[in-house]
Amino acid sequence: MASISNTRATGINMSDAEEIEPFLVCRSSGTEMECAVWTVQGDHKAIALFLTEDAALSFREGSGLPVEWKPFRPGRCDLLQILTQSHASGVRYAVLDPLLERARRIFDLEQILKNAAESGG
Repeated sequence: MASISNTRATGINMSDAEEIEPFLVCRSSGTEMECAVWTVQGDHKAIALFLTEDAALSFREGSGLPVEWKPFRPGRCDLLQILTQSHASGVRYAVLDPLLERARRIFDLEQILKNAAESGG
């Protein structure tokens, strides 16, 4: 859970060579926010990240999430906070553009956070 704020989107380093400005699919209740997750490698949870708003909307529709789940593009600081809190709550991975049965890429959330810390994130 994280507070939603309206900050400018800036990239996050997903690996040694990639930086993206992802969308998430979230719903909020007051100052708390819940992000869509995807199951990977058995029962492990992954936070769902999307390259485009259209991909986020397609995921919401395909997974049957209600309309209160909306695409949200957080700024870099907010994204790192969301990923840190997700990792602390037991989410081990991030997935890029997940569909019903597969995702474009799977990232180790701990490695993303390590890369961010090393780059001054």
